[in-house]
Amino acid sequence: MHVILRYEIEKALIEGDIQVADVPTLWNAKMKEYLGLEVTEDRLGCLQDIHWSFGMIGYFPTYSLGSIYAVQIFTHAKENIPNLDEHLAKGEFDVLLKWLNKNVHEQGSLRESGDDLVFDLTGKHLDSSLYVKYLTDKYTAIYDL
Repeated sequence: MHVILRYEIEKALIEGDIQVADVPTLWNAKMKEYLGLEVTEDRLGCLQDIHWSFGMIGYFPTYSLGSIYAVQIFTHAKENIPNLDEHLAKGEFDVLLKWLNKNVHEQGSLRESGDDLVFDLTGKHLDSSLYVKYLTDKYTAIYDL
């Protein structure tokens, strides 16, 4: 919801629907509406990270995109590298790094887009359902849901 909240506020800023001075009030209202949270200080609300202070408008959602790509690529890596989980559990990251270097890093700039890269690698376009499954499995285990 943090990413959605930031997107909505950034869009409103860019479209001229709100002014910078409106951001703290709007942020606090949306946190209350979306998450039921009361924001007591701007440093815990709209100023909690560095993106806006650095002028990085529209940047924050790239974290979500990167996570979606990462899950799809890692899922494919696990299908193609025997015993990958065991290697990682032992701190043997070089196996994965070599695979990533060959299949992702060396190929990235040769593709038109990230979707082309992930399609060429996995045979599927970017698929957020894998990320949703990853999050569901992770948080089900952590919170015993």
